[in-house]
Amino acid sequence: MHPLVLLVLVLALWLAAAAAADGDDDGVAAHVTEHWISQPVDHLDAAAGRFAQRYLAQQQQQRRRAGAPIVIYIAGERGVVASDATSTFAAALARRLHGPLYVLEQRFYGASRPAATTSGINGTASGLMTSLRVEQMLHDIRRFAQSLVPEGSAAARVRWVLMGASFGGSLAAWTKFVWQDPRVFVVASGAPMRVPLAYWRFDLAASELLPGCAEGISRAVRLVDGALGRGGAEARALRGGFPESVARRGDALFAAALSLPVARAAQHGEGAALCARWAAAAGGGAEEDPVAGLAALVSAATAEASSECPQQPAWLWQQCGELGLWQTAPPPAHPFYAHRLRSRLLTLEHYTGLCRRCLPLGSLPPAAWRPAFERFAQAALQYLAGRGDVVFTVAGRDPWRYAGVPRGTGARVEVPGAAHGEDMWADGGVDEGPVALAREAVVARVERWMVAQGGRGGTGVPSAVVAIVCRQAYAAAVAAAGLAVYALCRAAAG
Repeated sequence: MHPLVLLVLVLALWLAAAAAADGDDDGVAAHVTEHWISQPVDHLDAAAGRFAQRYLAQQQQQRRRAGAPIVIYIAGERGVVASDATSTFAAALARRLHGPLYVLEQRFYGASRPAATTSGINGTASGLMTSLRVEQMLHDIRRFAQSLVPEGSAAARVRWVLMGASFGGSLAAWTKFVWQDPRVFVVASGAPMRVPLAYWRFDLAASELLPGCAEGISRAVRLVDGALGRGGAEARALRGGFPESVARRGDALFAAALSLPVARAAQHGEGAALCARWAAAAGGGAEEDPVAGLAALVSAATAEASSECPQQPAWLWQQCGELGLWQTAPPPAHPFYAHRLRSRLLTLEHYTGLCRRCLPLGSLPPAAWRPAFERFAQAALQYLAGRGDVVFTVAGRDPWRYAGVPRGTGARVEVPGAAHGEDMWADGGVDEGPVALAREAVVARVERWMVAQGGRGGTGVPSAVVAIVCRQAYAAAVAAAGLAVYALCRAAAG
């Protein structure tokens, strides 16, 4: 083989190997393992006992970068799954920063249940439900984060990136507020930060996402309200057009079932698909017979349990005790009431009664919790707004955006056209469009924060600066080497 050709091949192989080594994923699949940490049931009362809180660790055989922050993805009102550590933006960011990733499950969700028994709410002794408060969850998160810090002098240089979507994003941001450590950065997607008891603006946002069918569905809801209000044969006839499992329910529970298709479509960014089903409903005559169209949508929805009590009592407890955020009908005095997408029966009083009916054994949360939490949430919002170490992403098609940080807030990044939490939950391979742009904006903020933190590598220069400069230098070197290889190829061919 001609020596010049051999040199060309060696250079080409070197470039390919170098490119693979510098990639975000390093060409190695993540290995996810399950672990447990012992947490106090009550962080303010050591005598209350302990429970095992589950978390996942992403073990990648990649080059860990010195000074890279620890990324913690905070699951919200659900159990953790392996894909949380492999297919989320948190996983992509951890790879990008060459740092570790952990996924933390919350108390009373998934397998992280204090003193599980067969009696009581959610498989838990009812008295322990008093430890299900946001304050206790924030203590869990902070204690878990600190448990990951290695012993020794390097501990002071450890940094954390807390990430979450929806309620998980709220928990991440509230942890920053109570911790107030400059070494903590927060990325919160679709996170409710304003917590009204009645969040009727969910449907106001939903109506904006259903331009082709919102008014027709509203007419159906108003017709249902009228028939239920008059009762008798008219109400019985109306119920007869709906699935039997729905029709046999009491008025309020029946009305709640009718709101499910719209709520789900809005939550998951499927407004166009819902309107397409509406157009085809009732043999294409939904506009002429809107109640029949609504019945068709309800029939197509996944069947729900006939009980009015939700299957996730822990979340019900949190709504009843602190969070609120009930999806109600708008107040009658508001102009949107004439265009409402859910029954007038679904009021705040209805949900207050739901708390009394579905939280038995005298386990209602103390009345003082709610006003105290309102003050906490307001103080947190004031502290977090506009900070350089917090970023809130707000999707354009998110019905929870009216509960997020206000427009004009410096820490807010818009994600046009995206659904609730899509920028966090979408597969890590997203490489174009608004979600990709939002992610790049977040990465840029994280890198600026790392520079401001002044984490130092072996050169005495901030490690984030080194990483950015080296990345640019590497790209330039690859381009120059490519031109050299091309020239050698031409020479060898000549």
